[in-house]
Amino acid sequence: MKPPRFRFSILSLLLLTAVIAVGVMLYQRHVVWKEAEAEYESLITQFDPSVEIREEVRSLLERYPVLAKKRGTMVWATAYGDLEMCETVLQQGADPNEAGSQLIRGSVLQFAILAKRTGLVRLLIEHEADLSIRDKNKGSSFDNSLLHTAAGRGDTAMCQLLLSEGLDIDAVNAKGQTPLHLAIKYAQIEVVQLLLEHGAACTKDAQGQTPRDVAQWRREEHVLAHLDVEPIDKMIRSIEAHCKTTDDAMIER
Repeated sequence: MKPPRFRFSILSLLLLTAVIAVGVMLYQRHVVWKEAEAEYESLITQFDPSVEIREEVRSLLERYPVLAKKRGTMVWATAYGDLEMCETVLQQGADPNEAGSQLIRGSVLQFAILAKRTGLVRLLIEHEADLSIRDKNKGSSFDNSLLHTAAGRGDTAMCQLLLSEGLDIDAVNAKGQTPLHLAIKYAQIEVVQLLLEHGAACTKDAQGQTPRDVAQWRREEHVLAHLDVEPIDKMIRSIEAHCKTTDDAMIER
């Protein structure tokens, strides 16, 4: 019995050639993509990258927007990119709640607040960043809210933004301190005034210290350091007036 004969028409040969060509092209693209992916992942883990490295990261993101979804992208953009780059990668799918990197402390939102980057915080909020996150990093047991952090840093604009987003003005940390306690502790007088204007409560912390008590302690520290106490005295008067009004209101109830 004779084996069957296979006859290929010119059309069949052309079709086979096309299939092989497409397969080769797809394979080459896959190889190029994997190389770009590996290079990108290597670049975004580097500390204090050079200008050349930063430009290479931008170039890779322009060629392969899907790289923005890679873990570490938002952290890198927050640490080393500008606001425009952060907005670009967020639009391309970067995680606005990314955290856990050695490049920054905490989440990208916490880092942005610590760095007093109000524009970036506003951008992250627009992309649904989690505002309930707490400071629970390794080695830290403060359990501060984002408003605690901004208040302690003396960032009035940031506090205003966070309050407008509905953060609890009287939230307490692990020590029972409110943002008002921290603002007073670090003599952030403008923030203290802002919190008082927004009706911050005059509650005691875990050690039984009221805002007035903390303010008196801060005054004593200023005296010992030979610093001007006039701004502190003015702050104390504002706190006393506010807390008296608050206490009177509670009694009336």
